[in-house]
Amino acid sequence: MDAPTNEYGAWYYPLMLFLVAIDASIPPTPSELFVLGAGPLVASGSLLLVPAYLAAFLGCWLGDIALFYAFRLRLTHFLDRFTWGRWVHRNALRLTRKLGADATHAGLIGVRFLSGGRTAAVVASALGGVTVRPFIFYTGVGSAIWAAYMMTIGYFVGNTTGLPAWASAGIGMVVGTLIGVVFAMLLAFFRKLRGVGPR
Repeated sequence: MDAPTNEYGAWYYPLMLFLVAIDASIPPTPSELFVLGAGPLVASGSLLLVPAYLAAFLGCWLGDIALFYAFRLRLTHFLDRFTWGRWVHRNALRLTRKLGADATHAGLIGVRFLSGGRTAAVVASALGGVTVRPFIFYTGVGSAIWAAYMMTIGYFVGNTTGLPAWASAGIGMVVGTLIGVVFAMLLAFFRKLRGVGPR
C-alpha cells in the first residue's frame, strides 16, 4: 500500500482552519465545502487524516470561542452594519427564546448542523448567560463531532460515488443539512414534551 502523499497539506490545512474559524462570525464562508472535501482527499492520500481533522476541529472550536467572547464583551456593534450581522442577531435571539438558556448546551452540539445554526447557537449562548466553562466544553464536544461527521460524510460519498472532491462536498452538504433539520425537530419535540414553564 502506497504511503499518503499529503500533496495539498501545506496550504489546505491552514486554509481550512482559517475558513472554519471565521465561518462562526461570517456564515456565508464556504468552510463546509473544505471540510467535506477533505474526506475524499484523505481517502486518495492527498491529505493526512489527523492534521485534516485537527484543522477542522480547532477551526470550529476556536471560531466559536472568539465569537462567544465578542458578544460577551459587547464588541459586536460593527456586525450591525452588515445584513448578515443583523441576521445573526435576529436568529440568535429567536433561538434563545425557543430553546431557553437551559437548552443552549444541546444547541451548541446539535444546532450547528443546520445552515447558520452554529452562529446562532453560539450567540444565543452568549446572550443567554451560559457561563464560560460549560460553553467551552459543550462547543468543544460539538466541534469534535461536527468535524468527524463532516469528514466522514465526505469520505463515504467520495468513495461511493467516485465523484471529484467538490461534487462529493456538495452532496455531503445536502445530507448534513437534512440530518441537522431532523435533529432540530427532535430537540423542539422533546422540549415541547417537557413543557415550557412561565418565563
